[in-house]
Amino acid sequence: MERMEDYYGKEVMVFIDEYDTPFVEAHIGGFYDEVRGGLAGLLHNSLKTSTSLKYAMLTEIQRVAKENIFSDLNNLDVYTVIDNDYSEYFGFSIE
Repeated sequence: MERMEDYYGKEVMVFIDEYDTPFVEAHIGGFYDEVRGGLAGLLHNSLKTSTSLKYAMLTEIQRVAKENIFSDLNNLDVYTVIDNDYSEYFGFSIE
């Protein structure tokens, strides 16, 4: 991310869709312990320690609060499709 910031002259925005799919598949496949550290480290380095990160948006299948890989992250907000905060952009509507 630092190289991207250097090249574009702007902090980086990260969007990760269904970040938890590799964790779920590893759990189902019986190799969760082998991949957890690497995947958690990748997310940690991208989302916690990078000085080039402006903000990030994660989508997932399971709620973030249930996964302890994010125990050291702060400023984490969780929204669902039934929350009103972003309902004009995401989720369900009566229209």
